Amino acid sequence: MKDKRQGEGENDDETTRRQFLQLGASVVAGGSLASCAPEGLKSIAVNDKQKSFKRTTPSRVVLEKTTYEELLPVLEKYWQELKPEIKGKKIFLKINLVYWKPDRPLCTDPRFIDAVLTLLSKNGAAEIKIGDGPALSRDTERLVEKSGIAAVLKKHQIQFVDLNIDDLTEVENRLKFTKEDAFALPKSITNSDFVISLPKLKTHHWALMTASMKNLFGCLPGRKYGWPKNVLHTNGIDESILDLVGCIQPHFAIVDGVEAMEGDGPLNGTGLDYGALIMGDDVVAVDRLCANCMKLPVVNIPYLVAAGKCIGNADFGQIEVLGKSPSSMQRQFQLPPTYYPDGRPRDLKTLMTSSNGGLT
Repeated sequence: MKDKRQGEGENDDETTRRQFLQLGASVVAGGSLASCAPEGLKSIAVNDKQKSFKRTTPSRVVLEKTTYEELLPVLEKYWQELKPEIKGKKIFLKINLVYWKPDRPLCTDPRFIDAVLTLLSKNGAAEIKIGDGPALSRDTERLVEKSGIAAVLKKHQIQFVDLNIDDLTEVENRLKFTKEDAFALPKSITNSDFVISLPKLKTHHWALMTASMKNLFGCLPGRKYGWPKNVLHTNGIDESILDLVGCIQPHFAIVDGVEAMEGDGPLNGTGLDYGALIMGDDVVAVDRLCANCMKLPVVNIPYLVAAGKCIGNADFGQIEVLGKSPSSMQRQFQLPPTYYPDGRPRDLKTLMTSSNGGLT
């Protein structure tokens, strides 16, 4: 599985840093700064055709306090409450495997994955596949092993799918927030009956937050869209997120907020013992609740505002929260250095001249 184009002796951290700086520099040089970095109060126009795809029913989202050791019974309790029908279906779990560092919670935790796999098996899933298309490393096998996920998959006798090299099929871009007419999606996803987004809850230096919607970036193959998925960044992070959700149409989201990340996420932030499980069948409502709990200014998450108009529910008047009240779980997550303390995004061009590029 290892790509021989990656230098055997190359320092992974320095490689990651260089990739982000090169991407940022190319965007600034190309005059496409607005499409790469959030602009503060940026508004994404949503037309009537796009609005026609919006969910028309209220959403139910779970917010519960838990630990990894107590997770399975909590999952089982609320799974029965929400009643997603998966018996006899082919399930795909899209985890977050962006990178691996031993001292930071970058990926969906193996204990979290273990509990979800047990839950799905108990509820009659006919087939379960799990995968991601890491954006910063072509040695996916190493990430799966180092993260501890390989041992969990061996326990459940499930093989990891590297979405960067999976067979592809063209899927129409029905929302068209970007210029792409279609996306080449892995067949492991398109051939599934039920897609679940299984992200790690983190702050993000360009998108402000990583949760169930941003997690779908890893569905696109690097062999077609580049590392680190450059096409999505230059087309606009917010717009690309919206189009991917519209194409993939995930059925469910289960967010690993037990150990979250704050600060300079998604790679160099600080681990946070947050102890939260957030899940539901509306990824927009799930992410809206995540932002609320993290005390993030939703106005500076443009894709989430737009998604509430054309995909799912972002208005709490349309969202029923099961479990803990959002106010009881609110905690101010430290923002990335790309944002001011009040949540306004800083200028990317200025940050590019700082000592660390502001991006790593």
